[in-house]
Amino acid sequence: GFVAGVGVVEEGVKLLPIFWLAVKLREIRTPREAAFYAGISGLAFGVAEAVAYSINYTDINTVGMAYGVVGSGNYVVMEFLRLISLPFLHCVFSGIAGYYLGLSLLAPQRRTALLLLGLGVAAIIHGLYDFLAGSWLALAVSALSILVFVAYLRSAEHITQHITGQAELAHAEIPTEELPT
Repeated sequence: GFVAGVGVVEEGVKLLPIFWLAVKLREIRTPREAAFYAGISGLAFGVAEAVAYSINYTDINTVGMAYGVVGSGNYVVMEFLRLISLPFLHCVFSGIAGYYLGLSLLAPQRRTALLLLGLGVAAIIHGLYDFLAGSWLALAVSALSILVFVAYLRSAEHITQHITGQAELAHAEIPTEELPT
């Protein structure tokens, strides 16, 4: 439920304007550019969501303090997580999906597969985080998502060469000279 109901929907909403910029307007040309713009889209979405949750937490805290149920310590922790950590995670989730969108620009014949794969990876990680939220395992999923995103960006050129078939071309163009004996 968290993957299909939250992950796919939210990641799709965050990726839609980037898809428009990349495919329809042709303003985005590389996987890194797509990951960057998707990350910004995710960050904006995460901040908007965090503000909405913050208002709810403030209401709950105000009522809870009046009845002695909720303390201000819990309120501060919830606000910290919502306002600081989760917009960054939305940025990372969207950046992963955006990276695949960028790859799909380089291989139009595989566009649908790459888009679905990117959306699927981001949605699974996002849904898994939401499912485990409130436990220490969510921290592990957060770390994993950051590592996946960084790994994609660090290997962007290699993956780009591979997907466009330029890896074979790059190896073929290396001159082979005889070494003096």
